[in-house]
Amino acid sequence: MIIHANREIRDVRVLDNSSSQLCFFEKIPAGSEELCMVGGYGVYVVQAGDHKDVVECWEEKVVRFD
Repeated sequence: MIIHANREIRDVRVLDNSSSQLCFFEKIPAGSEELCMVGGYGVYVVQAGDHKDVVECWEEKVVRFD
């Protein structure tokens, strides 16, 4: 999962669907990005302070037509 900060954000947590913390970033500066390696496709919560967003990650597949 890539987290892009349009403005500086602090205390950023990524949680799985069991509320287990996968990643923590003390600060992501404005215009920067951070990478959190999640366990695959599923639903995750990205929390910064009191704000929460639910993120759905999809499994990427390559389909070849040979």
